[in-house]
Amino acid sequence: MVCYNQNCTESRLICCICIKEGYHTQHNEDVKEIQNFRQIVENKNLECDNLIDYLKKQIETVDQSFSKFAQGIRNKYQLSIEKLLKLNSKQVNDFMNSLIKFAEYKQSIIQTVTQLTIKMVKNFDSLKEQLKLSSVTYYQINDENQQQFISLYGQSQTLGQQGKYKEAIELLNKVIQLNPNYYQALSFKGQCLMELNKNEEAMIWLDKALAINPQHVVSLYKEGECLKFLGKYEDAINQQDKVLSIDPKNVISLCEKGDCLMRLKKYEDSLNYLNQALSISPGDIISLKNKGRCLY
Repeated sequence: MVCYNQNCTESRLICCICIKEGYHTQHNEDVKEIQNFRQIVENKNLECDNLIDYLKKQIETVDQSFSKFAQGIRNKYQLSIEKLLKLNSKQVNDFMNSLIKFAEYKQSIIQTVTQLTIKMVKNFDSLKEQLKLSSVTYYQINDENQQQFISLYGQSQTLGQQGKYKEAIELLNKVIQLNPNYYQALSFKGQCLMELNKNEEAMIWLDKALAINPQHVVSLYKEGECLKFLGKYEDAINQQDKVLSIDPKNVISLCEKGDCLMRLKKYEDSLNYLNQALSISPGDIISLKNKGRCLY
């Protein structure tokens, strides 16, 4: 039997001693038999996933709004030398007027966004404290399990390198079962799903990896690739920008951003990022190929 009373401080699982001592007599109506404990756990897992999906959509709404805001700033206050040379005197005057006013707006933007960020972080920290999220002790990973999931993870990588993505995923599922917080396995499962052209499902697992390690560069740029494959080029660019804020010389993200800009027909901007990638890695085949397509 299980006690479902919200305020109960006794053991949730009820034994004969609990009944004898009358631990739950004040709320007997909340004591129920376990019909299918596994089903209860699975339902709660689904409930948690639904909550996280809802919260993620709220964050995505903010992210999309920021992407539009950032793009607006770029469009109004950034200008390549090539475009500048094509402007007439009136257009140059208008552009200079905007630049001068931008200095005035910049401090206000920084102050507003900083205040909102601090408030949001404080709210998340407060919720984390209320829910006691840092004190989970349901399971402990012993040395034997740790060796097992590391071994399985290594085997899954070998299968992935051999193109056996379904078999790799089967092993990764076992790894994740042993250690749900092993973000490398969560990320690699997402990458295997990408290879199977399951980009939307892949993003779910990449997101899970990023929820544990928000600065995991591989998960970030792989999610950017997923967004590109789904035709969401602006979102893909925003994702690659996150990588470049961590690692400005990341050739993959520079190339991917250039590719997305090319797909948006922003050829000059595309060439800029592809050239940056090639200045770091002159022999990068994908960057060379994309530059050729862009020039063509």
